[in-house]
Amino acid sequence: MLFFSLFIVLAIPTESRNLCLLLATLSLPFILLYPSAKRWFKYPQLILSICWGFSVLIPWAASESSLDGGGTLLFCWLATIFWTFGFDTVYAMADEIDDKVIGLNSSAISLGKKSIQTVSFCYFLTCLFLALAAFKANLGLIYWPFWLVSTLGMQREVILLNLRSQGIKTSGLHFSNQVRLGSLLLFGMCWHSWKQWFRVDETAVFVLGGSFHSVFWVYVSYKNIQANEKLIKLEVPRLRQKERPSVGRAPAGG
Repeated sequence: MLFFSLFIVLAIPTESRNLCLLLATLSLPFILLYPSAKRWFKYPQLILSICWGFSVLIPWAASESSLDGGGTLLFCWLATIFWTFGFDTVYAMADEIDDKVIGLNSSAISLGKKSIQTVSFCYFLTCLFLALAAFKANLGLIYWPFWLVSTLGMQREVILLNLRSQGIKTSGLHFSNQVRLGSLLLFGMCWHSWKQWFRVDETAVFVLGGSFHSVFWVYVSYKNIQANEKLIKLEVPRLRQKERPSVGRAPAGG
């Protein structure tokens, strides 16, 4: 994957490549801050959202050699921000109890009982901004059935969160279904281009690059969830044992 990414970068025209490298450099502070954000920021998921927002800006820059994308680029960027914040809050809900024990922050802890409502609102804004972006990009009627199914699917996933017990399996399933819904949106966008005798326009190039980048990192995040689950099983019992007051010990002195 690393060599493939390097090949893509070298294949980009110089003007586009310089802008892409500048954006990648600007993303580094957020990427470096994120691992420690749960210790000092109430909403670390917001920092992750900004990181993923660059997966929209960089492919667009590679395609257009500028960020002059108007409403299409802006709405896609906003959709990515809210979508990421929503599904990463679901992940944080799985770790809410353990994060409190360890003393970490998350959007799930900060939002409390409003977490699920916030996720629902984030998904609503995501689909709204994607609709506006599609309208600005003139994607055509073929896209809208895919958008409608994905919009309803996201809200269905929120309803299921209320019915399922919180845990790593629920978050993993939610992650997987978000990938499927995102792939459905991508398919609708690509079909619009395929219907034009396989002429892939700038919007399709941008969507393909950004979407596949995002899907890849969703997969990486899911693998990290599995690794974190093993770590939590080892660390949390030890920390709880440490905080538990000793019983049956005679007081010193006397």
